[in-house]
Amino acid sequence: MTQVVGAASEVQVVDGRVVQAVERRRRAEAEEVAALLDALAAGVPQALGFASVHEYAEARLQLSARQAYERVRVVEALTTLPRTRAALAAGVVGY
Repeated sequence: MTQVVGAASEVQVVDGRVVQAVERRRRAEAEEVAALLDALAAGVPQALGFASVHEYAEARLQLSARQAYERVRVVEALTTLPRTRAALAAGVVGY
């Protein structure tokens, strides 16, 4: 019986680590999106000589071309969706 309780406890600990990792990822994604929004607003990609925002996102965020395109698409959409942007920043929704 002790082994079962110990196993259940270990399962809960490991599951807790998984849940915490997801929460950290969501916070990091929200921070990344906010930083990219700020970079776009400040004209950072152009100022640094990148040919496009997509190229900047690919290089700076270390994304594939497809991932960079998707990230930029979402970030550009968020400029017109203040409530969604706030929910993302607050961790209510994930990227």
